[in-house]
Amino acid sequence: MIYRWSKIAKHLPGRTDNEIKNLWRTRIQKHIKQAENINRLSSNISENNNIQQAKYSRKVSSFSLHAMHDL
Repeated sequence: MIYRWSKIAKHLPGRTDNEIKNLWRTRIQKHIKQAENINRLSSNISENNNIQQAKYSRKVSSFSLHAMHDL
């Protein structure tokens, strides 16, 4: 996509095309970093849930084996 920073700047008095471009790129980079942080957080939560489920499964399996042994 080709941006026409100077055309955009004409509609924003007091702003140069370079200022518009820098503002745009800064905002995009901020959104990218936020998305990466959300993905990282989501991944950590998912990994933590998997660990908790594995611990629970081991407890249930252990309990079931002990209950069957007592029969």
